[in-house]
Amino acid sequence: MKESVIGMAKVNWKNSKTAWLITAVIFLSAGVAYYIMAIFIDYFLGDVIALGNFLYAAPLFLAIFVPAQNFSKLMHLGGNRKNFFRSALITYVPVAAGASLVSILTHMILDALLTSAGMIGSSLDLLNGFGFMEHGSVVAFFQMTVFLLFVSCAAHTLTLIQGHWYGWVCDGLIIAVICVFTPIEPLRGALVWFWNMAIFHEYAIVQIVFCLVLALAIYAASLVPIKSKRI
Repeated sequence: MKESVIGMAKVNWKNSKTAWLITAVIFLSAGVAYYIMAIFIDYFLGDVIALGNFLYAAPLFLAIFVPAQNFSKLMHLGGNRKNFFRSALITYVPVAAGASLVSILTHMILDALLTSAGMIGSSLDLLNGFGFMEHGSVVAFFQMTVFLLFVSCAAHTLTLIQGHWYGWVCDGLIIAVICVFTPIEPLRGALVWFWNMAIFHEYAIVQIVFCLVLALAIYAASLVPIKSKRI
């Protein structure tokens, strides 16, 4: 069973060309091109969006296209639904970790080098925006990894429940939260609490545990639509 799960994960990585292509287009057109403008156009000397930020698209799009495109392929190849459930999570973890690692390395090496050389003003990085780097690069790696894993698990489950009645209910609840909670101050406080726990908490361990538990809980819910999903 272990070999089957790992095999499915390898298929997911290999057959997710759409996710990789979208990420590459975003990375090259928005990220690399922006840096080239900042470096070679003399009058453009200001803040740039950190290159590593654009890699965060990879785990998000992978979590959308794996259940949307790869599920049927794997089932037709004789795959097992429960093995798909296990393999998808294995698919997302290294991609989230890889995106986090490369982002931190570009932040510490490339952005620091270009800033000190005066080629760019400064880089706008989610690592700093979220406050993760305040805890050091190693801790920031784990914080960003579990946050991206939470995003991946949410995207994975939301993709799978579309077309089911509970999917429409969930979509309605998300819209209601955005439209109703935001303008009403007491309810807005609940949103503030949630994002403080998921991103901005002063204690890194609390943020890591919160995102990890939430990610696994949301991911576990995806087993319901997987069992009933049409091939």
